[in-house]
Amino acid sequence: MQSERGDSPDGGNSFNGEGIKKNFVQGEVNEMNHEEQQLQKDEQYFAKQLSRFFSGKERSSKPIRVMESPLVIQLIGIKAMPISIAPSTLEHIQVKHKDMSEELLKKIPAAMAEPMMIFKSHTVSNRIVLVLDLKDNQGVDIIVPLELEAVKGREKTHIITSIYGRGYGSGMTRSTDHVWYINNVMGGSTLYVNKRKAKTFYQSAGLQLPLEGKRFFDLFGSSIKTEE
Repeated sequence: MQSERGDSPDGGNSFNGEGIKKNFVQGEVNEMNHEEQQLQKDEQYFAKQLSRFFSGKERSSKPIRVMESPLVIQLIGIKAMPISIAPSTLEHIQVKHKDMSEELLKKIPAAMAEPMMIFKSHTVSNRIVLVLDLKDNQGVDIIVPLELEAVKGREKTHIITSIYGRGYGSGMTRSTDHVWYINNVMGGSTLYVNKRKAKTFYQSAGLQLPLEGKRFFDLFGSSIKTEE
């Protein structure tokens, strides 16, 4: 017989809070495992497509699939769908951004899955900019502008419009354009920030910029999504 406490016939509690918590945690683990497995597949596929592109074996106009939308993109309210890049964009990167090597480009899916920051674009509508925890071959921090829900042929996809180190100067004197990053933060463009990664970056920027004594956490509103 079941007691008034809600005990089940086998002696367990039908409203066991520990059991609910365990199931919730297990659900999160399963979701993470799925994302990690998908990311691994995406990395392998994109690496293969890049090798074909750089060897000259693949030069069609059809967008190349980079990855599925990572959870961090969905966290800021963006619809989950494949992320792609046009071969013409890769050609542009190859010519104009020579510090972006093939091996570096192969790291893009993993870096996009855990960006340092995400900004909304103030210059182009329906576009965001992912700030990666990744540097180009000159040591300049890389950004990835992403056009949202672009229609390519019969497919709808988020499309990468470029990949490059956001810097200033040229040659051996080229370095990260910290002013651009800080202006975006101060201007309210931030949609997401990984506080751990961004704090290190901010401290580097603080060595070069007069930030009027502001603390790192003062720069972000409470509504901004984080990794926490």
